[in-house]
Amino acid sequence: MNKKKINLKYNLFSVLSISILSVTVASPSHADDPTGSYFDGTEIKCPGIPFAESTVVQCNTIAFQNADRELNQLYQKLMKTADTKEKEYLQTMQQAWIKLKESQCGLVNYYYRDARFSEKWKTRCEAIMTIRRVEELKQLSTGIDW
Repeated sequence: MNKKKINLKYNLFSVLSISILSVTVASPSHADDPTGSYFDGTEIKCPGIPFAESTVVQCNTIAFQNADRELNQLYQKLMKTADTKEKEYLQTMQQAWIKLKESQCGLVNYYYRDARFSEKWKTRCEAIMTIRRVEELKQLSTGIDW
């Protein structure tokens, strides 16, 4: 083998090793979280409510109620604008999303059933999933509102 082939093999091995190492290091383990990192990146804000363990459920519930209200308004707006086929798809999608949310949050609730303030996990799940669904429908509405 000539020197160029050996260097190329060594460089490729180095790049692969570094890539694998960076993926391993960049993916923290969530062994104590049944959702992995599914809910990371969505912030729940509760102005006027002091952050404390005992107020988390209240904050999550308020965030869920606000997002749910916005979701229902947006869904109704889309249903008014949509044609017959789009309405069918929207209804099917929304029913599937509701089942997904109930199942996902049920799993989270079950996983944390013995935890102190266990209700905070279910309410967090409901809030985050609803906040994200609002964003999904907003993006979807750009196609229906043409």
